[in-house]
Order: sequence, then structure tokens, then C-alpha cells
Amino acid sequence: MDTEIELKFLVQGENVADNIRQCLTHHNFTFKEEEKTLKNTYFDTPDLKLRQLDYGLRIRTYSTFQEQTIKTRGQVVSGLHSRPEYNVEISGSVPELALFPEQLWQDASQCQLIQEQLTPLFDTHFVRQVFTVENIAGGSIELAYDSGSISSNNGNEKINEIELELLSGARESLFLLAEKLFEFLPLRVGNVSKAARGYALFHRRPIEPDLTPLSLIAVKPSDTLDSVFSKAISESLAQLHGLINAYTQRPRLIYLVKMTEMLAIMRHGFWMFEQALPAQVLVLREQLSAFMQQFSWVDKATYLNELTNKTGNFRRKIEYSEQLIEQLDLEQQALPEADSVIQILHSQSFNQLLLELLKLVLAIENNGVTVNPKNEKTFDVARACLDVHFQNLIPAMASQTPLPVEQYLERHKLVVRSLLTGCWFGNLFDKAARLEFRNPWLDIKQGISELEVLWLLHQQLLTLDTPEQKLLKWQSTKLSKLLVALESSRLNALEQQPYWLAD
Repeated sequence: MDTEIELKFLVQGENVADNIRQCLTHHNFTFKEEEKTLKNTYFDTPDLKLRQLDYGLRIRTYSTFQEQTIKTRGQVVSGLHSRPEYNVEISGSVPELALFPEQLWQDASQCQLIQEQLTPLFDTHFVRQVFTVENIAGGSIELAYDSGSISSNNGNEKINEIELELLSGARESLFLLAEKLFEFLPLRVGNVSKAARGYALFHRRPIEPDLTPLSLIAVKPSDTLDSVFSKAISESLAQLHGLINAYTQRPRLIYLVKMTEMLAIMRHGFWMFEQALPAQVLVLREQLSAFMQQFSWVDKATYLNELTNKTGNFRRKIEYSEQLIEQLDLEQQALPEADSVIQILHSQSFNQLLLELLKLVLAIENNGVTVNPKNEKTFDVARACLDVHFQNLIPAMASQTPLPVEQYLERHKLVVRSLLTGCWFGNLFDKAARLEFRNPWLDIKQGISELEVLWLLHQQLLTLDTPEQKLLKWQSTKLSKLLVALESSRLNALEQQPYWLAD
């Protein structure tokens, strides 16, 4: 059995191999190069028994050489793949499962049943240009650039990716080479294997990121504080990589909205644990803030999109005013275009930040960094964090009279911060109590976002040469109704018992 440790990246642009050579030469790395044409056929049963076991089975053909490989359950953290695999040289065109170790199967009958039902699902065909890099930080790395396609009966998908596999030495060698590649190539992390992409193609189910707003980190009551922190960062990174890939393939504003949320969740953790984290780690918080600032226009873009969406309720109303439509169009044209966003997401600085976050996760998991130097109890810290953000929120939201528009808009960030704390720690507590408390605040956040749209419309209407009275009246009525709904949610939220204080 071998256990691969590798970093995977998807590549934008052309002349990739030339850029790799330029990078290796520029940094005086010793390397040798070869080219292979590889064909891989992936197998499973019609009901995907191997997939259910989290196994990947293939036959790889290279020239006259054939090898069957089965990859078992492993771990992926921000593009760093670690997965056990078993390789056996064969001569036939169908895998022979009995050649793999017996411990892979519950018993001989399971192995035999799967063997009888094996069928090819999809193929990968690509040219692999291999650069074996020696003596990089004391390690040896195989840098493989793959260019080709995944194909099944349901279509084709392009392969254009780089894999850095550690042959000898420590993982730091991988990170060092990746950092050098960032200087020469537009890359994004490849969190999804060729096999996973092939299965998605076979099923005609594109790999879509989770777009649930402010979803919770999958922490458990038994987790240490270090586990909570590493899980929050690694899960956020995984979602972020999926969103980057989705946006690159099909730019959609909703992906950017979720992307900025994942950056905010990670940054929020650095604020909560700032007293425990070393200064060199806290630099990452400032870098997260810098990229959030680069995407600060996304909220306005969302509000403008709500107003101008031709299938939405707003568009039918604002068509009363050609000048208003022209103004909104000009506002949208002033926003960054998809190409500039994609350039940021593949930039050296953004990739370096994501790599540093990965290193931090690994350092925490290997006890090199801790967020709990005082050995405090997880629940005590969670309750303290939840309470401090809630206590900051309560005075701002408590009022004997309904809040006006401006005050809701001013309190938007306070509401979000409290909800972000819940994203980190919410799963440590009783679900029913958490939902009862959290849902009204989520309603308030959604309501304030809708308020932002109406307020933007209000500001635009006031700039018209000739104000449209019908539009102003409609906007005012809609605003009043939304304020009534927000007031109801506010009063409901203030009545709820904080779930972290429940017995």
C-alpha cells in the first residue's frame, strides 16, 4: 500500500509546461522531465457500491503497461490530498479485485459480488508532463501537468491541472514549490479529484457548492478548542475552493456573495481567538480583510441585481422611468467584471493566503499552534464568545418604539457578527433551542438585506430630474410593509432565550 500526499491545482491559461520550466529554471531547481500519454478507465457497479465505500477503481494504460489501482478513503484539506492506494500490474481490460488485499472487503462474498457487477463508467485521457524536482527543501517532488479530458456517454470535460506529489521529505517541500509556481502560473486549488468529476459527469450532476446562508461548522461537543478552530478554517476553505471553481466555470454573483461570507467566517475566528494566536498568525486576519475589501462591492452588486432582474418584481415597477433604468445600468457597468474577479482568485497573493491558512490548519492538527494555551473548556469559551457578541447586539436592537430604516442599516454588521459566532459554535448546543433563537435573527438579517435594496432604490429615485411619484409611492409603501415585518422579527428575537445559556 502507498499513501499519496499531494497538492492539486487547476490551471488557467496556456503555455503551462513552458511556464513550469521557466519557474524551475528561475529558482535553480534540479529537475528531469518526461512525457506520458495516459488512459484511465474507471469502474464501479451499476448501483455504485465502490462509491458508497468511498473507493475509486481504475485501470491505467501507459504504452504497453497496464495497472489497476484502488484508492480508499482519505483526507482532503484545501487541495492537500492524502489517500491510501493499492496498485497491481495486470494484463486484462477488467480489474481483478481478488488481487487487492483482503482487508479492503468485509468478506470474500462482497468482493465477488462487486467483481461480477463491475462495469466501465468513464475514461480520462491526458498527456502527463512529469517534472521530477530534486533537493527542494530537502525533499523530492513529482510535478505532473495533465492536459486532456474526462469523457463518458454523457459528455466531456477538460483536464488542465497540476499535481505536486511528495516522493520524499516533508510536506514543507510541497508548499515551497507551490509558492514558487504561484509566481508564474494562474492557479486555483483542486479539491475535487478526476474520479469525482467523472462520477458527476456520468450522472449528469454538476458539482455545485453549498449556498446555504450562514451555515454552521460541523463541530461536536467532544471537540477541543483547537479542533473547533481547525475544523472551521478547513471547512471554510473547502467551501471557498468549491465556490472559486464554480465561479471560474460560470460567473454568478451568488457565488461571490457566498465567497465573501466564507472569508468573513474565517476572519471572525481570528478576532475571537486573537488573544491566543501568535502575531505571525494574526497577519492572516489582515490579509483576509484586504481581500474582503476587494470584494466590498459585491453587496451593492447584489442590490442592483435585485432591482434590475428582468424576471423580478422590482423591474416591472421601475420600467415606469427610463432615466432610472439608465442610472442603474450605469451603476452596474461601473462594477468589476468577471474577468477581473477571476484574475484575483488566481493571483499569487490570494493563493498564498489560502496556502498559509492550510499550513495553519496542519500546524494546529500537529500541535504546532494552539488557540487554547490556558487549556480552557470548549463550552466555556463558546458561551463567552456567543454572549459577548449578543450583549453588543442587544442594546442596539432593544427599543420601546419601532426602529427606523437608518438604524436597521447601521445595525446590520452587529447582527451579522452575532450570527457568525453562531456559525462557529452553534452545533455544540441543542438544535431545537438553537433554531428557536437563531431563526428570528436570520429573518432580521434577510429583512435588512431587502431594506438595503429598497433604500438604494429610494436614493436613486431622489436623483431623478423629474421624480416619479407613482414609483416613490410604491417604494414608500413597500418600505413601510418591510419595516412592519422587521419589527415583528425584532420583538420575537428579543424574547428568545439564548441557547448557550439553557440548562
